[in-house]
Amino acid sequence: MNNKLSILIISLLFLTFSPFAFSDELQGVWKADKITYEMISVEEEELKINKDAILALDIREDGSGTLLLNNVLYPVSLRQIRENEYALTDKDDSLILVRDDKDRLICIINKNLTAFLEKTEESSLSGFDIETVEIILEKEELAEKNKPETETVAPASIYDLHVSFSEEDTCKMSNYMLFGRYYFKDDEMIGMAYDKSGTLPNLVRSRITLEGKTPKQEAFTVLDRHVNANFLTDYKGAIYYIRVDRDKDRANIAKLDLDDNQVSIIGPEMHEMAYLQFHGERLWFTGDDHRLYSCASDGNDCLLELDRKIYDPYFLNEEWLLFQDEADGETLHLMCLTDGTDIRITDSRSFNPIVDGHVLFFTSIPDDGGKAYLSWIDLSSPIREGDDCFMIKRSSLPMSKSFAVCNHILYGENLTQISTADWKKMTNDAWKTVRNRYFYLGDQYIIYGEIYSEHGTVLLLYIENPSFGEKTLFRHVY
Repeated sequence: MNNKLSILIISLLFLTFSPFAFSDELQGVWKADKITYEMISVEEEELKINKDAILALDIREDGSGTLLLNNVLYPVSLRQIRENEYALTDKDDSLILVRDDKDRLICIINKNLTAFLEKTEESSLSGFDIETVEIILEKEELAEKNKPETETVAPASIYDLHVSFSEEDTCKMSNYMLFGRYYFKDDEMIGMAYDKSGTLPNLVRSRITLEGKTPKQEAFTVLDRHVNANFLTDYKGAIYYIRVDRDKDRANIAKLDLDDNQVSIIGPEMHEMAYLQFHGERLWFTGDDHRLYSCASDGNDCLLELDRKIYDPYFLNEEWLLFQDEADGETLHLMCLTDGTDIRITDSRSFNPIVDGHVLFFTSIPDDGGKAYLSWIDLSSPIREGDDCFMIKRSSLPMSKSFAVCNHILYGENLTQISTADWKKMTNDAWKTVRNRYFYLGDQYIIYGEIYSEHGTVLLLYIENPSFGEKTLFRHVY
């Protein structure tokens, strides 16, 4: 309201002094005792600033004076309109001063704001820096003149999203939501495996071939010892990943040269680093306190892109970023990075977003219970449902919040599978106990593990060829 009032006063005060004789009873300092704005009474607590700083008036014997508004003093000149009614300017009747029958002055500004003024014992309005309207207007004109010419960009619309993921895009997003711990190209695999103790992870490289219908593992090359390697992504002949040092509980971005198997550490060191993705030839990731950062491919020029706690960020196209906003009730948001348009698209706690074609699948938890329900939004023609979200379809069957999609098959915990066409039938009991979990999905191979649920520890890992269903134990690497 303060800015509105200042602009209003500045625009209305066309000031010339025109003294005249009037009752000595108007002389003195008057301060607002009560204020109404647009017919609504405004209490001092609601204004959160002193009423005197909002509006006060100092009237001198010649009819000139000063009006105090928002800690700025404006020169005024009373001009009588009718009996007991005065204008505060020489050329405009939008600022009216009325003397009522209760020894008060009523100041009416543009018919919106009314201040009831009581006379005080003070001799003047002192203690304030006087800045006249003329000076203020000069500053505004100068600022407008020096304002750089910029093209006005219309806010982005969700209806311009144009998302249509291929099967490869969907599978890639699914593995990203599974923390991207494995990378396959032809018969070569790079990813996490464990030593004989079953507790210390390593980043390894190996050839995986088929012996008949059964996957066969060639000798492993250990690339990076005793680290969690997450969000493996290829870019211009190298593999980039989030490298979490188990001993230091700190993380960096690492770059693996595929020609010589050399690992180099790049970029800043942070806590809680995750969600690495290339976009616009830059690496995007979350870091300290789960804020969104980006850096160049060599780790330099690190920028804070989004100063809020987010999870599961994923670029759906050149402009639009999908993420879970923790501060907004862990709901899903779409943000256009071109102009900052931020759209909330779900109305409850939402997890594990994955796009299949033009459909956004995710799990929602409508209460504090552990049960999640598979849900989706049609991104090709989203329908706004109130101000909070888009129209969402939900299954009524309980499941855990983790799932993945590959080749139009939904994969859930405890090794549940169902066609995306039958998504409403997707259910499992993993929200009670997780016994098995998928770690990688692809055309050639699937990796899943047996889980010791009490601590979420991986007991055994298997690699399977999805075409034949034959699996191989995959864990002890040296």
